[in-house]
Amino acid sequence: MRQIVVRTLRREFLLPDAEPTLTFLEAWPTIVGGPGVPEVVRIERREGSFVASFSGQTPVSGSIRYLTAWLDRRILALAVEDEVGAVALQAALLTASSGSRVLLAGGRRTGKSLLAAHLFAAGWAFEADERVFISANGVIAHPRPMRLPRSQVRRMPALAPLIEDAPSLDIGGKDLIYSLDPTRRGRDWRIASGPVAAVFFLDNAERTLSTLRRIGVDEACARAMQLASMVHGVSVHGIATLRAMLGNVPAFHLELGSPESAIESVCHVLEGVGASPAH
Repeated sequence: MRQIVVRTLRREFLLPDAEPTLTFLEAWPTIVGGPGVPEVVRIERREGSFVASFSGQTPVSGSIRYLTAWLDRRILALAVEDEVGAVALQAALLTASSGSRVLLAGGRRTGKSLLAAHLFAAGWAFEADERVFISANGVIAHPRPMRLPRSQVRRMPALAPLIEDAPSLDIGGKDLIYSLDPTRRGRDWRIASGPVAAVFFLDNAERTLSTLRRIGVDEACARAMQLASMVHGVSVHGIATLRAMLGNVPAFHLELGSPESAIESVCHVLEGVGASPAH
């Protein structure tokens, strides 16, 4: 057993003497500004099950697999609650070798994490693939490792090296989910606020070639609002912040075909917009 660190933008959770299953949660990137004072999460074995407790939260009991999934959801919820005034968007955030920072927005089963994994395998810098926060200061990612289901990796041999020795969690007996920390692959993992060069709204398509369509700010805002949430409800300020960001960068609707075709489409766009500083 060893101590596990899980960071959000404003918090750091310490899991001392943690069970091996809990390494699935580990997230220890460099965060510009840094989180606050560490909070200790206690995991205790009681009468054949485990109990998780930490400050301000009602203790929860169950199997170690259940507690890992519960902590994952709860830490994300706290991360979102902390970003009052920001728009939380379901999206991945990566940076190309040119310095162009790209937002991949999409809900469940749109191929967001899969495309992020292929871009990472192609040498892009990874920030996150779950949530980003949009504010007047720019775009910043919730620092969660990349998550890939085994069912997808089996169909994509090029991703097999990424999951080697990666922690995993069986979600409800339906699929094994791998947690891919960039530092395990010898790559830097850095979280900071800044601009993006382009935004892609993803849809999964059962075809070989990807299709790409430039969209205007009105359609981009409508698509973003379907994927967005705001602490304490939707606000005029939050909508204005989102619209201002989308009004300053090109936005596209990307129907994903093969990974190679999708990467080609994204890179073609970046050639047109030019390099944009990552931070």
